Amino acid sequence: MRPCLAILILLMMSGHIYGQKKSAKQPQPAKNNTISSIKYNGDSISINQMVIVKNKNLQAFVTDLKKVKLAPSSSLNYIPWFVKSFLESFGNTNFTMAKPDQDWNCCCVQNDQLPNRQLICQGKGQNLYFISYLTGGFGVTVHLVLIRYNNETITDFWTGTINRQLNNQNAIIEYLQNSKNVHYSLSI
Repeated sequence: MRPCLAILILLMMSGHIYGQKKSAKQPQPAKNNTISSIKYNGDSISINQMVIVKNKNLQAFVTDLKKVKLAPSSSLNYIPWFVKSFLESFGNTNFTMAKPDQDWNCCCVQNDQLPNRQLICQGKGQNLYFISYLTGGFGVTVHLVLIRYNNETITDFWTGTINRQLNNQNAIIEYLQNSKNVHYSLSI
């Protein structure tokens, strides 16, 4: 009787009873073997800032930017709603922006009627989006944001402050390739 009891306990522990068979497979990386800064846990999203700061996902973005021509636009309506919502949640502020030729809060004196950012350029494709813009304060800062998405779900994100205004996709690619070892400041 004891051998039967021992076998029953072993079967229960190995998960063969009650349909709980354990899989020997380990989670597989994404098909393109890229590291993502985004992780979803149910309805919540977390951002691995070290992936961004150490540029662990930047080369994959540069590679993708080289493969596709993203449609440029200077229209603020061109910013996808889910991108704007994501950036507002990340930055804990309204993501207000002026067109390239409009007034904005560029300096120390703030006007509540003006946006806090000014668009430089943006481009959108089937699953890739970039935006470059200025923010003000004691000085003007140039921001670059790269976003990979699937339908309306953001799957990867990179951001950095850069030292020059980049006005198109090719300028962004060239700058990032020539500055790939720079550790950029993380900000929205």
